[in-house]
Order: sequence, then C-alpha cells, then structure tokens
Amino acid sequence: MNYKNFSIVIILFFTILINSCEKIFSHDKMEYVVEAVEIKPAEAPKIDGKLDDAVWRKGKLITNFVQKVPIPGAPATEKSEIYILYDKENLYVGCRLYNLHPENIFKELKRREGIVGSDQIQLYFDTFHNHRTGYQFAVNPYGVQLDSQRFDDNNRNRSWDGIWESGAGIDSVGWVAEFKIPFYNIRFPDKEEQIWGFNVERVIRYKAEHTNWKPVSFDDGAIIRMSRLGHLVGIKGIRPGRSFEFYPYYLSGFSETSETSKLGKNETGFDLKYGISTDVTLDMTINPDYAQVEADVRDINLTRYTTRFPEKRKFFLEEGGIFETPSELFYSRRIGAGGDILWGTKISGRAGKGIEFGLLASQTGDWNYFGLREKDSSKEEALYGIARVRKGFSNGSSIGMMAADKELKGGNNYSRIFGADGFLLYRGIYRANFQIASSMNTGLLKDNNYYSLGFFRFAIPWTVRITMLRIEPDFDIN
Repeated sequence: MNYKNFSIVIILFFTILINSCEKIFSHDKMEYVVEAVEIKPAEAPKIDGKLDDAVWRKGKLITNFVQKVPIPGAPATEKSEIYILYDKENLYVGCRLYNLHPENIFKELKRREGIVGSDQIQLYFDTFHNHRTGYQFAVNPYGVQLDSQRFDDNNRNRSWDGIWESGAGIDSVGWVAEFKIPFYNIRFPDKEEQIWGFNVERVIRYKAEHTNWKPVSFDDGAIIRMSRLGHLVGIKGIRPGRSFEFYPYYLSGFSETSETSKLGKNETGFDLKYGISTDVTLDMTINPDYAQVEADVRDINLTRYTTRFPEKRKFFLEEGGIFETPSELFYSRRIGAGGDILWGTKISGRAGKGIEFGLLASQTGDWNYFGLREKDSSKEEALYGIARVRKGFSNGSSIGMMAADKELKGGNNYSRIFGADGFLLYRGIYRANFQIASSMNTGLLKDNNYYSLGFFRFAIPWTVRITMLRIEPDFDIN
C-alpha cells in the first residue's frame, strides 16, 4: 500500500473511531452543578479585594475543594469559599481563600500574566458548553491578572487579553480575590437561559498544592481540560454584546537629514470587527498600524531552528487557535514579514454540531506605492489564503482539514499546503493522533509529504509514548 492510500485509511479509521467514542463517552451528565444568583445593578459589589459587601452573601457557597496535587483526591488542606453573582451586564465572582499561615502566601508584583510563581485563583468557563472552548481568568494576591482563550479542549491562546476588573488583598486569615467580567467581553449563545462549563482552581504555592472545586485527575496534566468541567447554571436574560468594533487611524509626519530635503509621510488605515452572529465573526484590516502592539522579546538563536514569536496583532488574534495544527503548518507572523499588509479579511467561528472554521485572505506589498511614490521593490508582493475546518466532539476528540496558499506576484511562484489531522481522547489517559500533509512549491512536486501517527498513555504510575514519523526530503512549509 502506498502512502497516499495509507493516508486515506488512517483518516477514515480515525473518523469512525472518534464517532464511536463520542457516542459512548460523551459528556452528558450534569454532575457538579453550581448556580449563579441574579442581583440588581445597583447592588453590584465594589471590586476592591475585601469581599465585605453584603450582597456577596446572596450567592450560593462553593466550597469543599479537592486536591489534584500533591495527594490526588484528598480534601484541600486550606478552606476556600466562592460566590457567583450576575446582573444584566456583568458576572461577579468573589473568593475567600483561607490560610492558617498568611505569612507564607507567595505573592509577586509583576507585569500582566506574571503569576506563575505566586499563589493564585483561576476561573474556567466553557460559555458555549461544547466541552472544547472557553476562557480562563486568574489573579494572584497582589491582583496581577492572567487570562487566556481555550480551544481544542486543552490548548490555550495566552495572547488574548480580555477587558475585566479584579481586586485582591491579604488579611489575617488568608487572602481575597474579586472578579468583575463584563458579558460583552466574552462570547456565548444568544439564549434565554445559559448553561456554561465551569471550574475553579486554587494554587497554594508554598505547599505545592493545586485544588479544584470539580475534582481534576492528575493524569490530565497541568492544563484544565474543557471537556472535564462542572456546570454553571442560573444565568438568564443576558445578551451577547460588542458586535461591532472600528479602529481607524491617521499618521502624518516628515523627516529631514543633512543629505535629504524634507520627506513627508501620511498613512491611514483601520481594523474592523463585526459579529455576524454570536458564533461567527468578521475581521477586516486595511494597512494596519501595529505601533501599539507589544514588542517581541529580544532573542539570540544559536540553533538551526527558526524562533517562533507569539502572534499579538489584533487582526490575527480572533479565533487564532482554529488555525493551529499538531505540527505547525501555518505561522501567521510570516504574513507581513516581507512587505506591508495592504488588506486582510477573516471569517471565523462555529457552525452547528461542534464544527469550527476559519477563512483568511490577505495581500502584502508596498503601501507607499499607492501614495504615488517610487515603488520599493524590496517589499514582497504576495497574496495569502488559508482555510481551516475542524469537527470537535464533546469527549475532547477532533478531526480537521487545512489548506494554505501563498502566491507571489510576477511569474509562476507559489507555496501551497494541504493537510488533515485528528486527535482521539479515550478515558482521559489514552490518546492517539495523526497528521498528514503535503506541500507544493514551485518546482518541488515530488517527495513532498509528511506523515505522523502517535499513541500515548499519560497516567500514574507509568507513561507510554509511541510515535511514527515520516518527512519526505522536499516537504517544505516555509
């Protein structure tokens, strides 16, 4: 059997197997349920890290946390109390985190996201209740925030920065954390009554203890899986917001040196985001300005592998996880690396029954050329197109396909990629995945395929990893 026939067999095998496991091990039990309590906007608590507002007592108490480490399944050594409230605009979460020795609370005052070495409290929400996607919000005792988008069950996009408020403070019995999360900042179904996946994790750093409201198996690893959350109910009558965003800009200036006369510069452009529905988003950009984007950390790379900097540009962040594959086929930072981004359009979101998709098109070149200046031939003129679709299942499994194309202007010069991949999760500890891809570059149309197949067992007391990989000589995705 040749490799192409083998690829078809593997795809069909995984499709049948994943569908079978979906029916047997789907997440259909409403265990570990907590109810949010509605309050009036005038009763909203003050987010100051004190938890002394009487309205918090209206919330239904969440307690009895269980250890994930160091003793899986054992009761938490310190008491935690969580309250959840909401009004028509915001979700409020209050956390009283007791500690018998407050002097041992680890706290660090760092930049946003810098809470790894601190005690912390983390909230997880699967707002579409699809057991695959969601959000993480976390703070440490100094109020330093961390957030991320979650996708494909156990993957995360740390570049996503939500707009939310938090307060934290240490006192004689432990510490307190308060959250205010605007509903316009997150996506959820347009339904009268919401059911969300939910869990809380507390980290007590000096004890190396991780505890959860809904017990989490140590075998799941360090990342909370969206397919293993409890349930948040009781939220009614809220509506998704922030369906339209528009960011125009105009820049004007000039430069002058002893060798040149005044050289003027005028630029304009915009970024646009429009929610076609609660599940589908349209992003557009014209000559984007990324001066406000956080700069990359300086890196000295002495290896033969290319450094991969995280994507931070606004246009590429929305649902960026949909374009990720087990072995990277599409690296968005390549768009605009050799020339100005003239325009870009992206449609991303979800269709029914666990289907996620993303379509992206962009063109690069010399923007100043349109200002009737001499054309800069060093700037790459290219047209990009990327399409990705993935079918997810509630037990954490998935199967997907992807195509990417780059066409250079002038002559028959192109780079194309086609691929399929799948991931199977069985009983939480057994995993299998495959990926098949083919690259097509100018003059390289043979020996250009990639194949991988892996079987894994991640659990105590032993772990097994079996991986088979074949990369043909002319497989090139750069």
